Amino acid sequence: MAQRRAGQQRIAPYVVLIGFKGCGKTTVGRLLAELLERPFQDLDILLEATYTERYGSQRGFREIFRERGENFFRGLERQCLATAMSGIPKVLALGGGTPINCRDELEAAEPSVTICLIYVRPQVLLQRILANGLPAFFDSANPEASFRRLYRQRLPRYRGIAQHVVDNSDCTPNETARQLAKMITAPR
Repeated sequence: MAQRRAGQQRIAPYVVLIGFKGCGKTTVGRLLAELLERPFQDLDILLEATYTERYGSQRGFREIFRERGENFFRGLERQCLATAMSGIPKVLALGGGTPINCRDELEAAEPSVTICLIYVRPQVLLQRILANGLPAFFDSANPEASFRRLYRQRLPRYRGIAQHVVDNSDCTPNETARQLAKMITAPR
């Protein structure tokens, strides 16, 4: 664990990264974890591993969502979040819908969590998302309209629970991770 300097605030056990799919939570999260000298965990990876262990078949989180439905997916997501936040201190990247669907769990975990929003401008974000294939929750007939609707719904909710916000629209992942580390460790 990193030594605390005089005047530096205590870092919460769980540094939780939230934001839209494609904003850089996993990439920035790994780098931030190194800077904070903590392990990193991606909730989507934990969800996939938990599904494989319980059901004996390997599925990606998109496949789980498509095949088993949103209610099943969100229930499994809640269970995985509880597991992730019951272990050792870490940096944890959440899925894009997790802060919406697990808001009560995140709020109940205070002061054990520091929630950081990785913001990306909508036009940049949409390009990033579509470059990796159409998400299961987008309407294939009009993915841009699906994105805009989701963006309008989620951004105010993300901002409502975030203690720190960093813009990752034009920065490198290293720059974004360093900015977040400064925010998290700055004296209050």
